[in-house]
Amino acid sequence: MSEQVVSCPCGQATLTIAGEPVSQFYCHCSDCRRIHGGAYAPEALYPASAVTVSGETISFALKRTPRVSCAKCGARLYADLPSFKMRGVNGTLLLGFRAEFHMHCREALAPVRDDLPHYAQRPAAFGGEDTLVDW
Repeated sequence: MSEQVVSCPCGQATLTIAGEPVSQFYCHCSDCRRIHGGAYAPEALYPASAVTVSGETISFALKRTPRVSCAKCGARLYADLPSFKMRGVNGTLLLGFRAEFHMHCREALAPVRDDLPHYAQRPAAFGGEDTLVDW
């Protein structure tokens, strides 16, 4: 089993991640857009038990998803998804992040044209319907 250690820009908060991600994607939901300050956010999904945190962190939820950040520099570390027993690690922290799809594209600010699938909400594997948007 592989293990990687990543940290926030200031180095005060560290994630130790065991194993490979379940999935990697770009999320266009309004929470992710507001929290990350961008048109969409890269996330790598891991079982919650595979991601351990050291250092001082803060947690908050804008609307629905608890987010954990470094208490010193404020960098987003992960989104806690307790109903799925998963953690969505901020893809910008990971070397070799490779998205497999886009999700919540119905909320997208603008079309993204690439070779990945673009789901209107979540794919079926994550409780959605596999409905795609046609940019």
